[in-house]
Amino acid sequence: MTRRERTWTVVAALLGAGMVVAGVLRMRTGTVSFGWFAYTPLSETMYAPSPAPWRLGAALVVVGVLLLGGAGGFALGRRRRAGGTTGSTTAAD
Repeated sequence: MTRRERTWTVVAALLGAGMVVAGVLRMRTGTVSFGWFAYTPLSETMYAPSPAPWRLGAALVVVGVLLLGGAGGFALGRRRRAGGTTGSTTAAD
């Protein structure tokens, strides 16, 4: 694997891990239906919290896991063989 491929693989793995962590945190915190922003007395609009705040978190987790899987699969598929040979190692060659 070249240095450039290794760099992109590490970047994709770190981005995927970050997205998984952010998604899990997003799913755990959610929105609250109380507090300062729940009631706006001086305007005509009314605040309504999102009915399902976990959707964004779940989407982040799914995309992050896909990135991690892709980076891991690429790294495993591109690793060097023992002995430094490339290509087929069958007896028919």
